[in-house]
Amino acid sequence: MTGRGPVTGRGPVSGHGELRAEAVTRVFGGTRGHTAVDAVDATFSVGVRTGVVGESGSGKSTLARMLVGLDSPTAGAVTWRGREIRALLGTRAGRLDFRREVQFIGQDVLSSFDPRHTLGRAVETSARRLLGLSTAEAADAAARTCAGLGLAPHLAGRRANQVSGGQRQRFAIARSLVVQPRMLVCDEIVSALDVSVQGAILNLLKDVGSGTGLVFVSHGLPATAFLCDEIAVMHRGTVVERGPSADVVRAAEHPYTRGLLAAHPRRADAA
Repeated sequence: MTGRGPVTGRGPVSGHGELRAEAVTRVFGGTRGHTAVDAVDATFSVGVRTGVVGESGSGKSTLARMLVGLDSPTAGAVTWRGREIRALLGTRAGRLDFRREVQFIGQDVLSSFDPRHTLGRAVETSARRLLGLSTAEAADAAARTCAGLGLAPHLAGRRANQVSGGQRQRFAIARSLVVQPRMLVCDEIVSALDVSVQGAILNLLKDVGSGTGLVFVSHGLPATAFLCDEIAVMHRGTVVERGPSADVVRAAEHPYTRGLLAAHPRRADAA
């Protein structure tokens, strides 16, 4: 994963990946506006957990939104399995295929659920629409997925505003995992949770099957190092450091990365 300007690293962030950003740039406010992401190249592999870390305004969330087609690059392209996602999302069949294989969990989980429907129904609907399951099959798949994430059956009958933040986050994960995606992109999904709940969610994501890739966007470098195989550090729209998580934490090469680690020294040591 590279960006324009100096980058320290120990080889590419991923090997032969499936989800790729190719010289992706995003400018807000016209050509003379704010450049949120600046000519970033990134490859994210199925079966690899990749963390993208940086402070607010570093461009990491904008990159994540472009990876899943919620925002469009000003320049460059995002491809999935060799096909540009803009073309995939232009047809109903391509859109269904992409949404089934690449799932996204955003920062505002509460607003992502329909307040008229129960959480169980949200998970079932995902399975029915994206996998083409019958109502009974979708209900069974949803129940098994929720149970695997430690969600009690009675919680499925509640709405998003009737459960705790941690439970709501688990249902968001269940809604994505029920379709057995090849890639899961998570944007700051633990930042608003208590530390103990954050740990539980990170452990859940660590147990995601090897057939699923993970892009984990966060401002917390120690937590990301605990969860991910590799880390890319973003600063001012570019990637300034990349490499295996253990190497980045133990021997950070870029001053910005060292600053992130210094902000949480004990947690970094634990990671």
